[in-house]
Amino acid sequence: RPAATGGDMVQEAHFAPGGGQLLVATRGPDGIGAVRVEPLLVPDPPVPPRILPGHCGSIYCLRVSPDGRRAATGGSDAAVCIWDVPTLVCVRTLVQHDKFVRSVGFSHCSGYLASSSEEDRIEVCEADTGRAVGAVQARGGADEICWHPSEYVLAYAPGDNKPGA
Repeated sequence: RPAATGGDMVQEAHFAPGGGQLLVATRGPDGIGAVRVEPLLVPDPPVPPRILPGHCGSIYCLRVSPDGRRAATGGSDAAVCIWDVPTLVCVRTLVQHDKFVRSVGFSHCSGYLASSSEEDRIEVCEADTGRAVGAVQARGGADEICWHPSEYVLAYAPGDNKPGA
């Protein structure tokens, strides 16, 4: 079923672990983003979705970690928010970018989080602490990033339309 977004623009959506909820990154008419938590099955009587503010601008990207413990969002405020999925609380906000965050992704072990923007690098940090561990050079930034499913290999779609990995 389509997510009921109350008129907000859907930027990205992912199922929470277990599949009972859908996490939806949205942008409201005022330009402010939120994470909406939509139940997969509509209870009777219907319950309104939980709306979780976490950015002071649009949310452009959302990912759930492979172990299901965390989610990450990135947005126009150049911040990356790390969420505790069981409690749906933003536990950490990272401000390592100067431009809007285009993509976020967790490593296969859920221990590392990468984030990209229009800047010439992809930032990598520890997912639990937010401590920076390195950066991957990416001329023109990266529109999309993803980790290999079983190795510490990061692939990206470059922002300048030149091949990269």
